[in-house]
Amino acid sequence: MAVDALAQEWSYRVRPGDTLWALAEAHLHEPEEWSRLLEHNGLHDPHALVPGSRLRIPVDMLRVQPAPARVARATGEVRLRARNGEVRTGQAGEALHSGDALETGTDSTADIRLADGSILRVLPDARVVFDVLSAFGATGMVDTRIRLQRGRIESEVAPVQKPAGRFQIDTAPVTASVRGTVFRSAAAPDAGEVLTEVTEGMVEVDTVEGQNLRLGAGDGLAWSTGAPREAVPTRLPARPQLEDLGRAPLRTGQQIGWRADPSAGGYRILYLVGTTSPELVASQRTPGASTVVPALPPGPVQLRVRAIAMDGLEGEEARVDTEILVGPESPFTLGPVDGAIGPPGRPLFRWTTHGSGTVHFQLARDADFQELLEDVVGLSGGRHRSRHRLSEGSYHWRVAAVDAVGQPGPFGPAQTLVLQPRPGAPTLRPASWRSLRAHPALAWSDAPHQSPSRRYQVQIAADESFSELVKDAVVEGTSLALDGLPRGRYLVRIRTVDSGFPEGKWSTAQAFQVGCRPCRVLGVAAAAGLVLLML
Repeated sequence: MAVDALAQEWSYRVRPGDTLWALAEAHLHEPEEWSRLLEHNGLHDPHALVPGSRLRIPVDMLRVQPAPARVARATGEVRLRARNGEVRTGQAGEALHSGDALETGTDSTADIRLADGSILRVLPDARVVFDVLSAFGATGMVDTRIRLQRGRIESEVAPVQKPAGRFQIDTAPVTASVRGTVFRSAAAPDAGEVLTEVTEGMVEVDTVEGQNLRLGAGDGLAWSTGAPREAVPTRLPARPQLEDLGRAPLRTGQQIGWRADPSAGGYRILYLVGTTSPELVASQRTPGASTVVPALPPGPVQLRVRAIAMDGLEGEEARVDTEILVGPESPFTLGPVDGAIGPPGRPLFRWTTHGSGTVHFQLARDADFQELLEDVVGLSGGRHRSRHRLSEGSYHWRVAAVDAVGQPGPFGPAQTLVLQPRPGAPTLRPASWRSLRAHPALAWSDAPHQSPSRRYQVQIAADESFSELVKDAVVEGTSLALDGLPRGRYLVRIRTVDSGFPEGKWSTAQAFQVGCRPCRVLGVAAAAGLVLLML
């Protein structure tokens, strides 16, 4: 990138107490050349530096010193190859110097923080050489020159300080230079392809054919050895629509998807952690609008998705802030339902099942599960009957799933269960003769202290053994309409069927007649808590 000769000076604002000798010692590679600096600025007295004035220092006089980069995060197989040939594993905190190279393996990524705060994200199967990592003394100007030999990198470049500050990425046939922007580069040397994508700011691109292009935000350039000599920028694909994905927490192995773009040749999915300076932890490429969440650390995560055009250019990003949960999702409880009331005994607890893992069951006296009565692991199947007879009182229970490799998931919502003696005999609800004739039905009363979720099974048969059932119904109310029942003599019996408990005992069978006149009450099963009306 050519820089005007007049711009090859660094301008320093003089502060009170500054001396020419001290400034030469701080910034020049040859401090004894202070006299040349005096002449360059047209000064005659080295003591006569006026605070607030500008001192012009030629760039070629500035001291150049190493400005190593550092690995901020490395996931998977990351290798550092030093200039002397030494190879070591890339880990957070490792320093990178001029001439060093970094390589990422399959499903591996690395975030590199440069001396000026710029971030370089290296995606899987990439090789990057840091040709120059230097700084011009204490001026704030940094010279960064990177060579991408293969793979894909993404850059968030801090504003480059003029005149000598530089950030440059060389991909063999194309060189990209910036002064503060967000852009991406990719190189496939075997196919002779190079990609440049700009999402913020401006990038200046020079090709081996002598072309000079400026790419703005939303522009991309796909260059290949088999393409026409003249490179033509194009617009990047639009960001995907992630409304279908929402912000629900994610789990490892979970299938997620979004609205497909018919013109897309695939999608790139990135996972980043951290809020102030997000760091890349995983990268995926899929042919369709779905993927499987990889193994990620638990906690907040930002999901970034972008479409890939047929020429390989990756488009604008759609972002979603969500959370990674560890372990499998908790089962859904089936019964006893939350707040259920039942008799003392050994209740049956039930839940849904999925996968090949097991279930962790807990039963406690208190809602905080500090007073555990049962703590059972390794349950297979969707049920567990209490190992002890539970007396009257309130109880709390919950379940969690454990996957096939032993990774536990979170407990689901705790359910409350109240145990108390079975209710006494119900009482008859009065009904007028006229209303009974108009609406033929069986009716019985709720007993005191009965669960609001209590259900009843009613069976009507033509024989005393109930082998010839005319009606077999489960109802949640305290009556059952008899509309459509043919004339004749029938027997009826009833029992409670609460979720999570064994069915109650059948009441004594009662006989009634349909079609007789006048209607008569034929039987009352007081002991069983049932009142039958012949309507």
